[in-house]
Amino acid sequence: MKAVGFSPKHLLALLSLADALLRENHEAEALPYATQAVEAEPSSWRAHATLASVRLRQGSADEAVQEAERAMELGHDQAAIVQPVLAAALARKGESARAITTLQAYLLEHPSDDEAKKLLQKLQSQPASRKEAVKEDARTRTIATLQAYLQEHPTDFEAKKLMERLQLETATATDVPDEAGIGGTEDVSSLPSNWLPPDIDEKMPPVDAGATCALDDVLQKAVKRAQEFVKNVDGFTASEFLKHEAIDKWGMARSTETRKFDYVVAVEELKPGLLNVEE
Repeated sequence: MKAVGFSPKHLLALLSLADALLRENHEAEALPYATQAVEAEPSSWRAHATLASVRLRQGSADEAVQEAERAMELGHDQAAIVQPVLAAALARKGESARAITTLQAYLLEHPSDDEAKKLLQKLQSQPASRKEAVKEDARTRTIATLQAYLQEHPTDFEAKKLMERLQLETATATDVPDEAGIGGTEDVSSLPSNWLPPDIDEKMPPVDAGATCALDDVLQKAVKRAQEFVKNVDGFTASEFLKHEAIDKWGMARSTETRKFDYVVAVEELKPGLLNVEE
């Protein structure tokens, strides 16, 4: 809390506090920190993932799904750890087929996650809800109609694609739970520690999809900047001061270590296009 007091928009401090409170089952207290983290860094997938965990623990399935999907959209493969949270939220909404598919995809890459396995087994072991049963019945009748249609119109590829998609959905929608049958999601709603260095793509700047760059112009300017860099760095000296703090789960510094380094860099062009760097 000390770090947040000094800097209310300190992302890692906000995430650490939210995570610590969540692990202590203080969801109401964790919510403002998770919300502040999203407001401070809207492009941080970890912030959205933490808020999804808090919302799930509070029973707000719709908000949990929204935040979890946003986290996965921002983090891509790096945000795979959010999938169990998304699956649990989907199950609470009654979207059990999607929940099972999400967990199955996650476990292909993370087969050692026992908590995710337990949740998947629980989902698959429960009977289908009335909503899912009605949906499945409609899907079955649609497939039968398409099969009859394709016997008379075997060259209709769009109808074939639709039937294949419905058959695939039928295969993955078996043994789904009812809306009220999923509980005990606390085991999957807590993400790994947020005290991790940010990834290089953590903050993605906006990109104008309509902008174009002339390759020759880009290359010429890149060469010019490289030449300027060599000129500026040649004979450069610097002193680096390093301060390391061990942070506990509450975001408090417990021990400090400092170091200082002096160095010099020299760059020379041995021949056109070939640079030599000594540090």
